[in-house]
Amino acid sequence: MIRNNRIKVMFFVTILTLLISTACTTNTSFEEPLAPTMELATEMIEADLALETAALPESNAIPGVELELPTNTPEMEKTCGESGSKTIIFVGSDVLGSAKPNGADSIRLIKVNFDTQTVKIVTFPRDMLVYTSSLNEESKEQQPLGLTYFTAFEAAMGTPLEKNAVGAGVVAQLLRENFGVEPTLYVTVQMDKFGAMVDTVGGIEITLPAAITTEHNISFPAGKQTLNGALATEYVRFLNPGGESARTARQNEVVNALQAKMINVNILPQIPTLIAQFKDAFITDLSAEQLTNLACLALTMPKENISFGAITSPDMLNNNVPNNEKIKSYLETFLK
Repeated sequence: MIRNNRIKVMFFVTILTLLISTACTTNTSFEEPLAPTMELATEMIEADLALETAALPESNAIPGVELELPTNTPEMEKTCGESGSKTIIFVGSDVLGSAKPNGADSIRLIKVNFDTQTVKIVTFPRDMLVYTSSLNEESKEQQPLGLTYFTAFEAAMGTPLEKNAVGAGVVAQLLRENFGVEPTLYVTVQMDKFGAMVDTVGGIEITLPAAITTEHNISFPAGKQTLNGALATEYVRFLNPGGESARTARQNEVVNALQAKMINVNILPQIPTLIAQFKDAFITDLSAEQLTNLACLALTMPKENISFGAITSPDMLNNNVPNNEKIKSYLETFLK
């Protein structure tokens, strides 16, 4: 497990390296977000702020007694240039090059804590039904989480990457309203570029205990085999056999295989090619500085400090219908 976690951290660092390098080639300020920030509805935040303000005692509430507020707060010790935590929504976007887009094909919530030097990653199924009242679409009271991404993408203006940013904001909004989590930053990756990435590094190697034929009638034999980009894309995207939990496991397996390949080949000479090839595949509102700090943490923290969770167990998700209260409780405990 520790070895698998180390490989996934290294893959995370590789993605961050590509993003940082892309930022440097576009003359973006080191401190500025690389793309527009998410715009989440603020009603809940404003209401909470009003309650907190009303609860504060006035300085003259008790005659003759003045409350003194501290003027200086101790500065937190920083790790890799930062303190505190970040909650990031990561989306593998399936909105281009598909006859029937699923919208967000891969959805991960990532909580990075610089103080405790931990990274926690939760997988959300794309077909999980969520209430969409915040989207003001009365005809679609419930909708698969991944499909809401595609709906937002289609309605947005701008380039495909800018439309992906809008979709990420909608997914973040729905995760907050349905499950009480608060993503504040996003990273999206175009899934239609994934196959080309695999081909660039010469394919990936997997081992199957038994043969599989997908719902798209594509077969994978038992045993060790090398997947090209097209087969790797099918492998991470098909749903049956196995359902969502098996698909999540395959996605993690391919991440392991891709990073293992990158470690074994000399990836550094290929970075310029990767940047040129995939500069239109990523968008994030993290700054180059934040990405650098995240890469630093991923490389320096204890490797066992990365943990993985998923909303796939029957008590939390049954026939794509979530038990919101159990999911909220699970996330509160897991992300603590």
